[in-house]
Amino acid sequence: MQKSIAVIFGVFFVVGLLVLGISIKSALGSQKYVNNADRYLSVGGTASKIIKANGVIWPIEFINSDNNLSKVLNKTQKDAQIIKQFFIDAGVNEGDIIFEEVQVLSAKDGNDIYGAQNLNKNYLATQNVLIQSSNIQAVQNAQSKITELIKQDIVLRYVRYKGDVNFKYIYDSAHEKTLINEAMDNAKQNAQQIAERSNVVLGNIYNISVDNSYDSDYANIYLPSKQVTVRVNVGYLLK
Repeated sequence: MQKSIAVIFGVFFVVGLLVLGISIKSALGSQKYVNNADRYLSVGGTASKIIKANGVIWPIEFINSDNNLSKVLNKTQKDAQIIKQFFIDAGVNEGDIIFEEVQVLSAKDGNDIYGAQNLNKNYLATQNVLIQSSNIQAVQNAQSKITELIKQDIVLRYVRYKGDVNFKYIYDSAHEKTLINEAMDNAKQNAQQIAERSNVVLGNIYNISVDNSYDSDYANIYLPSKQVTVRVNVGYLLK
């Protein structure tokens, strides 16, 4: 009986050692994972720059109405010459002033021109002129004096997307590369400060991601300049 108890005790003792061994191994494995996790450092860096627009687009529509078609067309032609000279006097190149074809609507054709324009004439002539120029200052000069056209009995129609000055920002890869480099330098400075405070040494870079807003900021197309920002996230190994 005592011998049987001894055998059973021995079996449980061995099993206990095996279980303990597995627990110790698991614990050591977990500790190793934690230590490895602590050997990485991920930091962010940013760089910003104010850039100026490269060009400008200004769509304008002017209208005329009369019961006599000839008078409508003659007035539209006269207005077009006045508008053209107005922009030339402001400094815009003649080649940057683009006139589209004249569109004529008639109340007899069933077009609802009265409700939209509050007009009581039979004929309505509309014409679009597009100012597309790299001379931003000249266009801004014209914009500040636009009331001069109204004083000359020219009716400008302002609707959505028409009458607004839109500034163009052409993609510049050189500026983007410069901002990425500056953002990387900023990330490295941040990483070095953290490493010094944590008493560790930075190793090689193992991961880089770039969040580029350089050519995605459409909110400021109505401004002649805007701020662009590049953000990077850099992962460092720690020694």
